[in-house]
Parts: sequence; C-alpha cells; structure tokens
Amino acid sequence: MSRRRKHLTQQELVPPTDKQQIVRAKLSRGSNIFEAETADGRDLLCFLPAKFNKKLWIKRGGYIIVEEGDVDVQDKVTATIVKVLFEQDVKALKKLSGVWPAAFDSNGPSEPKTTMADMLPRSDESSDEDNDLPPLHQNNNRQVIYRHGEPDSSDEE
Repeated sequence: MSRRRKHLTQQELVPPTDKQQIVRAKLSRGSNIFEAETADGRDLLCFLPAKFNKKLWIKRGGYIIVEEGDVDVQDKVTATIVKVLFEQDVKALKKLSGVWPAAFDSNGPSEPKTTMADMLPRSDESSDEDNDLPPLHQNNNRQVIYRHGEPDSSDEE
C-alpha cells in the first residue's frame, strides 16, 4: 500500500467528540454526497471530502462518523464525513461504554441478510407446472415479422 493512502485506513480509533456523531449510511446520492440516518431517526446529507475520494467506499448500512454543521436546513448538505468505520472499529466502539448509540445496537444493517439457501429454488416445489402464473403478454418493443408462403424445404431432407 502506498504511503499516500496508508494514513486513511490505518488511523487510531478515537471516539467521536461532542460535535461529532455516529450515523448509519443509507444511500449514495452521487457527487460524494451520502444520505445517512442518525440514532434518533433524522436523515442527514453528508459530504465525503476529497481526501477519501476513490480511496474509501461506504457501503449501504455501514457506519460513519460525521461532524454536523447547521442542522435546521433541510435538503442541504449539513454534515461532513470525518471517518469511515470498519468492522473492527465498530466492535471496538461497542465495547466502550456510552459511545455507541443504543438505537444501532438492536438494528443491524438496514438490508436483510440473505443466505444461499434462500436464493435456491425449493426442492418440494414443482417448476414444471405454471398453473398459478399469470399469462405472458406480448412484448410490444419487438417487431413481429410474419412470413407467408410455403415452409422451408430444407427441414424435410
């Protein structure tokens, strides 16, 4: 790893200060803007500084430390991302008393986890019967070509 990027991922874990808070990333709005959810249920728009650009990625449901500015403004960027919390950082912050928000303890990531068994078809279900499926509709985006005349004679040989 180059020295230029090492300082971003190998930082000592420092608990958030009074102006900072731990939030959960909900989605990316593009242009380094992320929507995050606070422990009390508010939504924030957060800005990812250029020093993290193309070096760190934020997953949906991941945790970040943000520093808030003016909170009363809606539909505007009101916070700046200070640190992206990795899995080992989250575990360490949960061990510290009074640092980790209680609202994030009971809730895991916002997306439910699926297993490989959930994705595979069940063996007791019959895939040959389509009785309970609705009929297929014709695709209007494709041009239908009708051919009149005798069928090809090459099939009979």
